[in-house]
Amino acid sequence: MQSSSVLQKRYHIDISSYLALKRADIIISVDKGKTEQVIERILKDYRQTNILSISTRLNHMHNAVVGIVYKDSDELFKIVENIRSQPNVTLVEWSESIQDLEYTDAIENLVRKTTHIGKTRFLFYRIPAFFF
Repeated sequence: MQSSSVLQKRYHIDISSYLALKRADIIISVDKGKTEQVIERILKDYRQTNILSISTRLNHMHNAVVGIVYKDSDELFKIVENIRSQPNVTLVEWSESIQDLEYTDAIENLVRKTTHIGKTRFLFYRIPAFFF
């Protein structure tokens, strides 16, 4: 399959048991339409060392969520303080992931509900990009 296809292979690594790292989501509120600039700075600082995922959000309170790994509380504190110090960041919260309870078959089921018309497939559902 080409990289532009709907399905992409992903692997899940159990980092807590294998690498002795912790996972957290950092939830960020940004004002003045500067979310992309804040994300670019976070990626510049932590892409190679800590970031697992990063996404923008559309809701009433938060603009971005960054999934990270970290060794200890000191490292988490430094990351949070670095993000908090950026211009236009109004709020930074974090939440540590303790346990993944279940991975569902939702994506598989959505793909199965495709209709074949000729040689073209049409999905009835739009699969959000953050799943890939």
